[in-house]
Amino acid sequence: MRQLFNEVGHVLALKSEDEMHRFTSIIGSGQAFLFQVLNTYLQELEKIASTDQVAIKSMFQDFVSSLGDSFSQEQNFESLINKIKSPGGTTQAGLESLEENNLDRILQDAFRAAEDRSIEISNEK
Repeated sequence: MRQLFNEVGHVLALKSEDEMHRFTSIIGSGQAFLFQVLNTYLQELEKIASTDQVAIKSMFQDFVSSLGDSFSQEQNFESLINKIKSPGGTTQAGLESLEENNLDRILQDAFRAAEDRSIEISNEK
C-alpha cells in the first residue's frame, strides 16, 4: 500500500495514531501559518509602494519563488540564513528581534493549539 501512495505523493510513516494530530497541525495547518507570515511581509511591502500594486505583486511573487529556489539548492536553513545576514547588519538586527520576541515559541504554540484542536475534534465524534 505504501508503495502505491509513494507513486502519487510523499509518505511519512507515523509511529502511532496519536502522532496524526501533530502531523495534522504541521502539514494541515502549517501552510496557513506561513501564509500569515507572508501576508505580513506583503503588507509591509505595500506600505512603501502602495501606488503600484502590479509591481508589488510581481516583487512578492519573485520573493516567494526565490524561497523555493533557495531551498531546492540548499536545504539547511541555518546555511540559507547565513548567506543573507552579515554580522552587525540589518538582517542580523531583525533576526535578533525575532529571537527576542520568541518567534519559534509563537509558532510552536500555534502548532500545539492546532494539535489540541485536532484531538478535540476527534473526541467529538
